[in-house]
Parts: sequence; structure tokens; C-alpha cells
Amino acid sequence: MGVIGGLAKGILGFFSIILAIIGIAFLAVAGVVAVEFRAYADSNLFDQVYLWGPVGVGIVLGILLLLIGIFGIGGICCEKKGMLKAFAVSMFLLIVLEITAAALVYVYRGRLEDELQKGIEDGIAKAYNGSIDTETQTALNALQEALKCCGGNGTQDYKTQSLAVPIACCSDTSNCNNVTGPYFTRGCTDQLQSQYKRYANIIFGIAIAFAVLEVLAIIYSCYAVNQDDSKMV
Repeated sequence: MGVIGGLAKGILGFFSIILAIIGIAFLAVAGVVAVEFRAYADSNLFDQVYLWGPVGVGIVLGILLLLIGIFGIGGICCEKKGMLKAFAVSMFLLIVLEITAAALVYVYRGRLEDELQKGIEDGIAKAYNGSIDTETQTALNALQEALKCCGGNGTQDYKTQSLAVPIACCSDTSNCNNVTGPYFTRGCTDQLQSQYKRYANIIFGIAIAFAVLEVLAIIYSCYAVNQDDSKMV
């Protein structure tokens, strides 16, 4: 293949290994998130789409990345054109999937805040008003303690329903009462939105850089497929 061909193989091999590792990482993270989300899912605190949607995308993306990595490694090590073609096609499908995911996030970004607020308000009504739903109460308290927040928009979400503010909203549980607190000042909708935006910005930045590498990988793989027919079958 010459110097350029050898460089193409080296870059493809390195990139394929990185893809396989990232794929495994995605699957591991999706598994952890699935376990963490189970308490919220069982309580129906939020729409299942918003809970399991990202997990499903993570699993699909992880499997796809792992397969692409295997195709790339196999194509380079065994010098198989078929595997390199599969690698290039899979990379193209991955780019399409990333663009689709980015478009969906953009389209539904406004609905997310409304869904979060509605889910928390409904959760408060189910957990503390009338017949107590212990699963929802446990999930809501866990959310407030984990994110250091209270209600959807603050303690008023409880007070407007004439409900006592739960101890899960206390910023200092050792010195807290249901009248004066002290309570967490931020609502959980705001906290969840902040986390979403923070991680979304990081993910989008990585995705843009990754897309450039993906295009280069497709170019290198197409170049490798069209070289050294005597060696690659």
C-alpha cells in the first residue's frame, strides 16, 4: 500500500479500537442508568419515553459502535475488503443516527421542561395528597435528595396544595422543620434542566469532533478498499 496506505491502515486500526472501547463504555453506562432509573420508572413519576428513551439510544449506539470497531479491526488485521466495506457503511449509518438524534433533541427540547414539571406536580399529588402512593413518594424523595432540590419550582409546589414540605427538601436534616426549613431553594425542574443542558453541551461538542473523525475514517476505509487487491479479498 505504500506510506499513505500504511498510514490509512494505522489510523483505521487505532480508530476501530477506540470505537470498540467507546461502544463497551456506552453499554456499561446505559446499564448503570437503567438501574438508577428503575425507581423512577416504577413510580411513573415521569413519562417512560423520557426515562427509557436515552437508555435505549445508549444501548443501540453502544452495540453499533462495538460492531463498527469489530468490522474495522477485522478488516485491517485480516485484510478483508468485505469487512472494510461494512465498516464504511456502518460509519455512514452512525452519522445518520447522530444527526437524527440531534434533530430529535432540538425538536423536543421545549417539551422536556413541561414534562418534567408536570411529572413532579403529579408526583406530589400522588405521593402526599389523598391516598399515598409509597412508590412515587420514595422516587420523589430520592430525586429531591439526590439533586438537592424541592418540588418542581420550590416549596410553593407543596404549599399551594396545602401540604407539609417533606424532610427530603431540607438542606439541613438535623435542624429542619416543616414550617421554616431550611429547605433547598432550587426546584427540581430547574436542576434537571441544568443537568440536561450541561451534559447536552458536552455531548454535542464531542459529537461534532467525533463526526469529523468519522468522515475521515470513511475516507480512509474507502481508500483502503480500493488498494492492494492482491492482498485484500
